[in-house]
Amino acid sequence: MTDLIDNSNFIIAQIKERAANTPRIVSPRSRRFTKEFREIIKDAINADIPLPRIAEILSVSVTHLKRVRDEMHGIPRSDRGEHSPRETWKSSFRKIRELIQSSHTNTVLEDFGRYTITCYDDRGLQIARLLVDMPKEGNETLVCLISEHGKKEFFFTYPAVKKFFEDYVS
Repeated sequence: MTDLIDNSNFIIAQIKERAANTPRIVSPRSRRFTKEFREIIKDAINADIPLPRIAEILSVSVTHLKRVRDEMHGIPRSDRGEHSPRETWKSSFRKIRELIQSSHTNTVLEDFGRYTITCYDDRGLQIARLLVDMPKEGNETLVCLISEHGKKEFFFTYPAVKKFFEDYVS
């Protein structure tokens, strides 16, 4: 038992030392943490240290730590406060999948990892367009849905959605 406590204290000491030698904020106006500091946060979360303890060690809010944790797991930030990110993602992916499956014909254009999927109804009228940006590395896929009225919706999606689009466009 004391070995586990000593190990966690050692990890905490390492995290404190790395955090002390790393700049935190990119610029005062953006209030966004640097990539290096976000990596320290991710390492602390991976070490299974409770979030309140990490927040105390690094002097950041628990809410920010939860956002970084969700980002690590590929869960997008919720645009609305009333739904969890997971529910928002499920409903948006369902909308995209139903749109592709219900359209009469689709055209797919590829341009260096970015796909444009145009959906048409049975009369040949365009009903929607999907812009899918799939990076070669990493697991985050950006989808922009443009409806027939020009309304844009953006989704940052899970690795499973990337697999769906890779299978669809191939």
